[in-house]
Amino acid sequence: LCFAARCWNVKACYVMSCEKRRNPLDFIQITDLHLDDPAASCQATNHANLIVACLASMADHTSDAEFCVITGDLTNHGDIAAYSWLKTALNTLPMPVVLILGNHDDRPAFLSVFAGQGHDDGGFVQRSMAVRGVRFLFLDTHCPDSDAGVLCPQRLNWLDRQLADAGDVPVTLFMHHPPCDIGDPKLDAIKLTNAEAFSAVLQRHGTVRHIVF
Repeated sequence: LCFAARCWNVKACYVMSCEKRRNPLDFIQITDLHLDDPAASCQATNHANLIVACLASMADHTSDAEFCVITGDLTNHGDIAAYSWLKTALNTLPMPVVLILGNHDDRPAFLSVFAGQGHDDGGFVQRSMAVRGVRFLFLDTHCPDSDAGVLCPQRLNWLDRQLADAGDVPVTLFMHHPPCDIGDPKLDAIKLTNAEAFSAVLQRHGTVRHIVF
């Protein structure tokens, strides 16, 4: 497996080529926006302006990317006002955007604003997307009242079904929380609490090539 670690600067986004091929499949990942309601304070306004600059740079220089994924902690406190601002800001991007929840997010508040992002049968913000011969799975590791991540049996069953449906197609996973220890004490402390169960599902299928968090 190939792991892609997170970038902390909201102005830093990067394009990753999935698999080494002559015609690479490019996507953009940014993470940990930690957005507050921009109208709440000068600091929140300045922070939002950095996000606007990031999105403008993406629109100007990486408009040919297949999609953009924001891998969690979209907001700092799960405020509906912050989600609403973000929804408007993301409309400036020319490519599809997929959003994932982190430990600072709030699932009901998120879905009240981003209902179009979709969710699985259990109400978890998970989805599958196929692009040019690669299956992308976006996982919801959010656990209310906990900074650590979890994939409960219902979410793991969804992942199991999606991997079975993908067959031999290579799969890339996106999630907010690290799936295992990565050598960073702060991130290791909030990794998946059921990493072994997650790993067992992946090993059963053997088609996951990348995990991006």
